[in-house]
Amino acid sequence: MTRRTLTPLCAVNCLVVLATGCGRSGARLCPATGTVTYQGKAVEGAAVGFRSEETRSIATGMTDSQGRFKLSTYPVGEGVRPGKYKATVSKFTSPPGTGGGPVSMDEAVKMAKAARPAAKGPENQLPAKYADPTTSSLEYTVSPSGPNDFKIDLSN
Repeated sequence: MTRRTLTPLCAVNCLVVLATGCGRSGARLCPATGTVTYQGKAVEGAAVGFRSEETRSIATGMTDSQGRFKLSTYPVGEGVRPGKYKATVSKFTSPPGTGGGPVSMDEAVKMAKAARPAAKGPENQLPAKYADPTTSSLEYTVSPSGPNDFKIDLSN
């Protein structure tokens, strides 16, 4: 083969290797979606996480007003690598009075006088066990052949 025919052939081979991927970084991502409900109602604004002990892959998503979420794997993109996952679900909100907007000096003095010794941090609006992969008991398998649409029904 001449150099003229060998160069395009090498370029094509490189593209094929890049397109099919290799190792963990090139693994194919599968679309994965789902719905989160708590006490029979859709949960809006919940963070959903899928963690794999096998591949150390982490995928996350956020629920919309119908409790629907779509998982993405950072920094790779939309979807999840195939495999078994432990899931977490949490919905943290700030306590009342911590809105974060601008405050006048008079308001700041009033707030300081009324402050409790121990200020509360963000509170999880869902049962705490679901925020920890070791206690959530939520386990799902992402299949390369799909469908990967998970129903996550939380209880107390």
